[in-house]
Amino acid sequence: MYKEEIYYLPTSITLPYSFYANEALVQEIGLTISDLPTTLVDLFIFLETWECDFAQEYPDVTPFYSYALPYIGVNDMIGLVLAMYKDAMLFEEKPLDYDTDVFRTLINNANRYTIPSSDRIRGDTMFDIPQRQQTLMYCDYVWSDLVFFQLSGHTRLAPLSIDENHGRYQAYFLDLTFINPYSENQAEAQELFQYLIDYPDPVLLCALSNEEIQPIEKPDYAETLDFWTAQKEEAERLLQDDSLIYAQKNELMEIIRFVDEEIINNEVVIRYQVSPDAILEYQEKIMPYLRSRGKTPYDTHLIDESIEMIVQTYLDGAIGLEDLVLTLNRTVDILLKEGLNM
Repeated sequence: MYKEEIYYLPTSITLPYSFYANEALVQEIGLTISDLPTTLVDLFIFLETWECDFAQEYPDVTPFYSYALPYIGVNDMIGLVLAMYKDAMLFEEKPLDYDTDVFRTLINNANRYTIPSSDRIRGDTMFDIPQRQQTLMYCDYVWSDLVFFQLSGHTRLAPLSIDENHGRYQAYFLDLTFINPYSENQAEAQELFQYLIDYPDPVLLCALSNEEIQPIEKPDYAETLDFWTAQKEEAERLLQDDSLIYAQKNELMEIIRFVDEEIINNEVVIRYQVSPDAILEYQEKIMPYLRSRGKTPYDTHLIDESIEMIVQTYLDGAIGLEDLVLTLNRTVDILLKEGLNM
């Protein structure tokens, strides 16, 4: 507390949606990262093309999936469309207007990949969430921890725009912490605060400053390297014994191969929690598009709950697309005018 004001320390950062591609799977199918869509409109076109050109040959591959978004349904496209459309309007400092051609296009396409709530309530619909290694491209909610830098075999994609007439934006939330000056545990809180200052979240540093983030080495790196180096040397020594049977030789040779390929040649895996390559990838593909998703007049539980109820009515077929657009705009406008957003 300073001059009767409470100040918060930003401790981490959250990305409500972040896009990835399984690069090995992309190459296996014969595509490249540049073949993947860069807008939500193009994403739906890509999914239609997939059904025609790839689905039969790759029946176990899911072309796109959205994880951990607010609306529950197959591929949860509705939640992604609503979140990204809202952010695009706010970041471009436009009123939240659903009466646009791009919103109609997106919501109409998203409806094809979402199960109505009435089907979910009856319990006769099974949800098959695909494994990420079998998902070509996906979107996920990212909590800011080191996992963001440790996804193996999956390349981060620059965020999608909603269509070619809107920019690319990567929304993010800052997670803030403050010390309660009246707490009995203030000393422990101060100690935690100091830790967060001394060891800040690496994703947060990327968001706040392009220069701040540094590679973070694992504390047991040297010990791990020494252990596997000794394992290799011992394996090489034992291989000199001519009495070894075939299986024993194979086991020792596998140890040597593992150390050479996975430890020595791929040192980054055991050395870094946050590696230089991961930082560079983040700064090139994500950071240029970061926009803080702060509080706006449209961010209230009343508006969120009303929109969700209206959209569910649309998904159940009770209203059509034009009624959806009209009702969304009217509801948001009324709530704002009545001052219920405070």
